[in-house]
Amino acid sequence: MKIYYPKYSQVEINELIKKGTLHLSDADLSGLDFSNTNLSSSYLVDANLSFSDLTGANLTGANLTGADLHSANMVDANLTDANLDNTDLSGANFGGADLRSQYLIYASLSRANLMMANLSKVDLSGADLSRADLGYADLSHAVLRKAFLSHANLKCANLREANLRGANLVYTHLAETDLRGADLRGADLGRAGMKGAYVSGAKYDENTHWPEGVDPKAAGAIFTP
Repeated sequence: MKIYYPKYSQVEINELIKKGTLHLSDADLSGLDFSNTNLSSSYLVDANLSFSDLTGANLTGANLTGADLHSANMVDANLTDANLDNTDLSGANFGGADLRSQYLIYASLSRANLMMANLSKVDLSGADLSRADLGYADLSHAVLRKAFLSHANLKCANLREANLRGANLVYTHLAETDLRGADLRGADLGRAGMKGAYVSGAKYDENTHWPEGVDPKAAGAIFTP
């Protein structure tokens, strides 16, 4: 178990924020209130931010490499150009957050709330999104190659032109999901709920596993070896 040092109180953090950009690598900031705070360009590498409140925080350009954001509240946070490499985001609440063009390769987002989040052009290759809530999220042009999305909620999500090659979508909720133009080659959609899903122009191959009763050709998907 990693030991974080030092442990900051809310009063201490408030004073540091007043002085400007935070440089707090390896610090224990768990459970603190950073709501609506300007944390742009902050250096928080390997910091413990689990259970912290980052609602509406400005994290543009922040370096959060290796940080623990487990169960953090990040609703409406701005993470444009933030570095989230090797960050633990499991159980975090990202509802409505702006994560456009982020690199979240192999990120841990299991059970995370990403409802209505902007994930356009995000690279989530190999990421664990099992049981995550991505309802109404914008994942257009996102890269989800070999991502694990089993039991995730993607109802009404925008996955137009997304790359889902080899992704695990078993038992995923895809009702009314927009998959037009998406790459589903090698994807496993077994037992996924696809009522009302749009797959016109989506690519699939002989290794794509569709739910029982779904006729991809009749739905407008294109067989692409």
